Amino acid sequence: MAPAPRAQPSPVAVAADVSSAPVSTGCGNGGPTTHRGLAAATAASRTMYWPLLRNAECRHGLPAGLLDALVFQESRYRPLVVSRAGAGGLAQLMPRTAGDLGVINRFDAVANLDGGARYLRSMLDRYRSVPLALAAYNAGRGAVDRWGGLPLNRETPDYVRKVLTFFNEDA
Repeated sequence: MAPAPRAQPSPVAVAADVSSAPVSTGCGNGGPTTHRGLAAATAASRTMYWPLLRNAECRHGLPAGLLDALVFQESRYRPLVVSRAGAGGLAQLMPRTAGDLGVINRFDAVANLDGGARYLRSMLDRYRSVPLALAAYNAGRGAVDRWGGLPLNRETPDYVRKVLTFFNEDA
C-alpha cells in the first residue's frame, strides 16, 4: 500500500502560526474597511452584517478581520446562498457541521455567523495555524490530517490564498 500523499511546502502553508495573528480588539468599534473592487451590492451587504460578524468574531476570540475575509470568500455576504456541495448561509455551513454546532437554521445570519466563528476557532485551536485552519474549514479537518498539512487539491490552496489576501488587506 502506498503511503498517503504529503503536502508540499508552500508560501501559504509556511505562514505564521495563529499566535502571530492579531486577536480582535476594540470589538464593536468602527465599520468595515473599503476593499478595491468590491461590488456595491457586496459592500452594502457586508456593512449590514458587520455588527453581527464583529460580535461573533470578538466573542470567539478570532484574529481581527479573519471571519470577515472567510465570509467574503464563502458567500460574498449573501445570506441565502447554497453551494453545489450543499453548504449554506453567510459562513457556508454544511448541514452536518451546522447540526454538530447546534445551528438549527443555517440561513439565520446570527446563528450562521456564530457557528462559523465557533468552527473556525476550533480549527485554529486544533492546528495553531491560520492557513491550516482555513484549509480545514474549506476541505475538512480529515483532509488536512490526511495530507499532513495544506491539501494540494484543486480548490483548497487557492481558497486559502484568497482568504489570506482579503484578510491581509485589512491588516
